[in-house]
Formats: sequence, C-alpha cells, structure tokens
Amino acid sequence: MTTPGQGFEPASGDGPSPPAAGRAAELRTAYEGLLQIRRLVNGPAGTTVPAPWELRLMPRAVALVLEAAGIPASAQDPQNPEKDRQDPADRQDPADPQIPVDPQNPQNPQNPQNPRNPQDPPDPPDPRAPRTRTGYRVGQAASGAGRVEVTWLGPPGGGAAEEEQERLTACAAALEPLGWVCLLYRGPRRRRFLEVEPPPVP
Repeated sequence: MTTPGQGFEPASGDGPSPPAAGRAAELRTAYEGLLQIRRLVNGPAGTTVPAPWELRLMPRAVALVLEAAGIPASAQDPQNPEKDRQDPADRQDPADPQIPVDPQNPQNPQNPQNPRNPQDPPDPPDPRAPRTRTGYRVGQAASGAGRVEVTWLGPPGGGAAEEEQERLTACAAALEPLGWVCLLYRGPRRRRFLEVEPPPVP
C-alpha cells in the first residue's frame, strides 16, 4: 500500500512556506487519497480511524489533516542568520594549507571541490531559524514514540501565545473526527501544546 500524495509533503510548520502554485489541488488529491486508503483497509471503521501507514508516519498524517482543514502552518526563514555567524575558533587561518583534492577518491566528502549530490536528502530545518509566520507546528512528542505534538508558533510579538489555546482547540476539532486522540497540555513557560495519539486498540 503506497502513501497517499506520494511526492506531496504536507506543511509541518518547520522550514519555509511551501510554494502556493498548484498546492491546493495537490493537497486535495493527497487528502482524498488518505480517506480512500482508510476505506480500503479499515473495514467497517472506514474513515473514522487512521490507516496503518498513518501510524508509521504520524507527523506527516497529522500535518496533512491540519493543512487540509485550512489551518495555517508556521514557517521559518530559510536564510537563518545564526548560520552566518561563524565562531572565530572555526575560521580558516590564512596561513593554514588548503585541503587537497584526492584524485583517487574525488567523491571524498572532505574534498572542497566535491559538490553536493542532488540525490542527497535536504538538510533538516534548523530549529534556531526565526519564525516568519504564525501557525501550527507538528513534531515528534517529547513523551515518547507513538505520539506527535502540535504547537502554535509565530514570530516574536506576533501574538501566538495569546491565541494558542483557541487555535490548538481548532486543531483538535479537525483531528478528532478522523480518529486521533488529542489532549491539550500546558508545558514549559506555560505554553500550551496538543498531544496527538492513535485511538486505543479495541
């Protein structure tokens, strides 16, 4: 059984905002695929409980439901200024010799002339990157495997903390009819978060 929307990546709330062109149609196709797989594999339960692939890829499945519900995702500036601040101890001394290219192993990752392989997966979003948009963020729960955590984040002074209870309640309202169990907690610094887990096995 394939994952619905193969090639479509739901907005998780990390990294830059996805391109808008054609995204509504791709999102609709991916969400309809999620429901169709549920009908095929869940028997009488139909669309009311997650399919097996959703349990394996919970952050992806939860993010897909939230985005399909029209709830905005948070986003980050891909040009993280923190990355541009190099520690003086890490700077190259002009007197140091440059690393030579190894002609016997041109693919050596230490080769300064070795370009990045386009087949390599992209670097994960940097958690230090500044927030550019207020919305949900979906990630693995700190409480352990088998759960994900939904938080409401935004730029400093953007009011995310003030609206998080209302917005996370709306996230739960989108997820619970599809079988996800949602519990709202208050975490460090009194910030709320939504813990999402599969329904109990009957």
